[in-house]
Amino acid sequence: MDRQNQRYNLLDEIDTEKDDWNIRVRVTRMWEVLNIKTNSELMSVDLVLLDEKDNLIHASIRKSFVNHVRDIQEGKIYRIKYFGVVENKDAYRIVNHKYMIRFYATTSVKLLETNDELIAKQKFELVPFDELKYLADKNTTLTDVIGEIVGISPMEKIEVRGKKLNKRLIELQDNRREKIRITFWDKFAEAINEDICFDNSMRPIIIITSTTVNWKLSLSSTNSAKLYVNLDIPEVIELRKSLEETEFSLDEKEKKIESLQLSRSILDPNEISKMKRTLLEILTFIKTEKEQVSIKCARYRLDMQVGDTTEHANFVVFDKEAEKLIKVPAMQLSNMEEEDEDDDNIIPSSIKCIIGKTYIFQLKITAYNFFVRKQNFTVTRVIEIEGNGQLQETTKRGANNGNEVLEEKISAQVKKRKIVKK
Repeated sequence: MDRQNQRYNLLDEIDTEKDDWNIRVRVTRMWEVLNIKTNSELMSVDLVLLDEKDNLIHASIRKSFVNHVRDIQEGKIYRIKYFGVVENKDAYRIVNHKYMIRFYATTSVKLLETNDELIAKQKFELVPFDELKYLADKNTTLTDVIGEIVGISPMEKIEVRGKKLNKRLIELQDNRREKIRITFWDKFAEAINEDICFDNSMRPIIIITSTTVNWKLSLSSTNSAKLYVNLDIPEVIELRKSLEETEFSLDEKEKKIESLQLSRSILDPNEISKMKRTLLEILTFIKTEKEQVSIKCARYRLDMQVGDTTEHANFVVFDKEAEKLIKVPAMQLSNMEEEDEDDDNIIPSSIKCIIGKTYIFQLKITAYNFFVRKQNFTVTRVIEIEGNGQLQETTKRGANNGNEVLEEKISAQVKKRKIVKK
């Protein structure tokens, strides 16, 4: 039995100054660390330990010592002594603690028959979605997040370093209905499936630990990650309650879990009002033609200057999205202009008529956009605003305030490649 008067050290006291620490902790997470370069050979068994004051620390048991502590179980409370303390890793820390614990052959681990309520069942270092931008590509400490599943892609198998892995994309939303995407790899891709997502008996809320955050603010599971579905803890209960309180204001489409494509991006409805832009000047209209299997093809590329009340930027629109704007197929426009091949500096009227109209643009942002002075953004989706004529008039009235519509100064360069028929 656990002696009530025994002195235990708290995890926030742990440092490298001495080696006679004595702790009482719950094992909240436990996983095997495998070497993916050597056929998934076991390197260590790692733990996250939690004390009665909600302090967390990462502990690691090297392969050579694993047999000494084989009876350790996740969820149980233990007294642990005679262990080593080392500086935590510089990158990919499991929890935010200056130090971590190393088990040795002499480490003593004893299961305690103590009050199970003494130490919480779980503790996570959950990061709000709006703070992920501060963690992008840093990965000093791996990231825990919580959210409701609102999108799921089919699982696909891809090859990574010569090994085939399962991959699935999950979209989560928080209590403010902000959304993030997480790439689930291998066992996690298999663990989250359509049965969980479309179970009408309970809103699917998950916690995923130890993820990385990239510059696009999307997350990725790691080998150290742990996945929890519909945990009975205050954080999950609070999120579910918050989402249910705001659900009455959503339409039926927003309430449904979306089927995602791994390569597709979603236009966040909350960002629509921020994304309205007006076409001020079409810089270049390039129409290319090429022959594929003796079939004549035409493609669109529109280079446009687009602006709102604050700034201008250069947008590039290709193919189907350009056709949405112009409302004339590229092949049809090509045939219409074949008679005027010598007049390459005239923008077709069907293109010129979109100048001054207002649209919503969804953009593809890459690392390149953060480091160059002259910005060119690729448009991935165009949404036309209803009542564009009225918006157009409003935009043109604003031209006197400095946002001049340069309709009379437009020039276009039309590049054509002759079709060589075989």
